[in-house]
Amino acid sequence: MKKCMYYHFFRYNRDRFIMRGSFIMKTSSFDKWIDWIFYLYIFLIPFSVSEDFRALTGPIPTSVLLTLIISIAFMAYYIRTTSKLPLVFNQQLDKNLLIVLVCFFLPVMLATLSAVYNYFAIDSYFYSQYFKGDFPARIINFGLFFVLIISLVPLIQKMNAERLHKYILTYWIGVSFLLLIGFWQLLHLTIGVPMFDMQTRSYVHSVGGGAKLFFDFRLTSFASEPSYMVPFVIDGLLIGALVFSSLKKYVLWSFLPALFILLFSFSLGGYLNFFLVFCGFLLLIFTTHNPFKKKVLYALAGLVGLIVLVGLVNMNLLLEFVGPVIGRLDTVFDMQEHERLFLLLMPFVWIIHHAQTLFQMMFGMGPGSFKYLNITQYFPDDIHKVYVTSNNVYIDVLYEHGMVGFILSLVLIGYFLWYFFKRRNEGKYAQMGFLITLHLSITSLYRADFTSPRFWMLFIILFILIHLLSLKKQEKA
Repeated sequence: MKKCMYYHFFRYNRDRFIMRGSFIMKTSSFDKWIDWIFYLYIFLIPFSVSEDFRALTGPIPTSVLLTLIISIAFMAYYIRTTSKLPLVFNQQLDKNLLIVLVCFFLPVMLATLSAVYNYFAIDSYFYSQYFKGDFPARIINFGLFFVLIISLVPLIQKMNAERLHKYILTYWIGVSFLLLIGFWQLLHLTIGVPMFDMQTRSYVHSVGGGAKLFFDFRLTSFASEPSYMVPFVIDGLLIGALVFSSLKKYVLWSFLPALFILLFSFSLGGYLNFFLVFCGFLLLIFTTHNPFKKKVLYALAGLVGLIVLVGLVNMNLLLEFVGPVIGRLDTVFDMQEHERLFLLLMPFVWIIHHAQTLFQMMFGMGPGSFKYLNITQYFPDDIHKVYVTSNNVYIDVLYEHGMVGFILSLVLIGYFLWYFFKRRNEGKYAQMGFLITLHLSITSLYRADFTSPRFWMLFIILFILIHLLSLKKQEKA
């Protein structure tokens, strides 16, 4: 009788456990669906720099459509998980997320009010054309990333380290695919290996002074041009350190391939970007308790010695190799000849000229209002209109979001740099967070991609690293 009672007791509890287990599996199944959607989104982020990829969905860019889907997915996931609407922050991420909202999205809101004011205050057909076209498109774009950030970031603290590492791994795989296409392109351009047609600017241009070139091409992979590709290349170079625990595997599968593609991009911005990130790496090496200080110094001395040796043996060969870079220096500081320099300097003049009140100068001409410049302003040749962007986040923000947006964008970057730097002795998560933030601040000098999935994916990775740091502390406690 007692045995029978125990049998029924355990059978009842086993069935109840299975029911509970099925509920857990149901929730886990939903998590997996969300993860697979997010994996696909993350993997496709590098494709956003391809003209062909952006045009797949017609008038709506593919990256915008994908961001819409993932934003809705995480909004639903947040509500399902917490039974609340977003903006109910957890304590750990409250301050960091608030910094992003105040320093980036608040200026967007103020610039939106400024745009509405300008629409009624500025008697201009061209401003009206911008207001009815690019302005709502930019607001929608910002809105999607706002929903994604406020939905996903609070959930990150509820996720385990394994799940978060998979997000990082997926982004590295996506970047690695871009590198793989870059190697294929190199074989195509050098020995004629067949390759599908890509409409990219892989030819060398803007080389002055009759420079003799060893190469007449630049690697772009499937990106429209090298400056679109190299931020992803350095992304992969850095994030690979989070993917591989073995130094040898990291160097073989991440560092060297990325460095090789970067070298043959012949991108001035990319080279400067890598150099400054490397300086940041040296800063970490010499301000932390690192056993590899001497090895780094020896490797650096060996690299410099190798370059000097090649120069002494055959200076002409060295000059021909770097010709695509140094040949472009003839025009880089001439505002009349160099379009990027023109667009870096003139917005300071245009914001003062176009802003009729202090309000407009403080809060900008409106999100996406560089389109207004594209309609009304010309390059020094008085033939070609300026582009819809300066290719510099800070300059775009200065004109579109005003002085307030410009200053707060610097505060945002400065905050995350300091946040990770002061924790640099806590391990690789803090150190990589510092380098990724530094890298993002540098790419923002030559790529105005603050409305792109890549820009916000890097911020998501920063929040992931913040949480991984807290998990590491909990393990030690």
